Amino acid sequence: MFGVYDDDVVPTSSSSYYEEAIAPLMDLLSSFRDQIKERAGEGAAAIVQLCSNFDGLVVSLSKVLKPEVLPLLETVNKFNTQVKEKASLGPKELFKLCDELRDEELPNHGVVLEDRAKG
Repeated sequence: MFGVYDDDVVPTSSSSYYEEAIAPLMDLLSSFRDQIKERAGEGAAAIVQLCSNFDGLVVSLSKVLKPEVLPLLETVNKFNTQVKEKASLGPKELFKLCDELRDEELPNHGVVLEDRAKG
């Protein structure tokens, strides 16, 4: 689940407009993070494959995103690259990257991402 929290950070005059513009990317990112967490113990090859699949989806999605979303897209691509680079370091490092994205990177774009409850 995600939300927009700070109009001063958001590059448009309307939080609801920005939230609507980023929704497809955030839905994709949320699913990607969940998959990383679920499959972290399967090894680097499984994580790298997830990243490759995500790359293709992001490329397709980027063609229809509004220009206001491009800085957020850069952050998402940076996260994907970091996951690929650190996939062999194991689940603990991958969980750390997911937490850093949620706690440090996304708030810079005025976005709050909440982890989903299991079950």
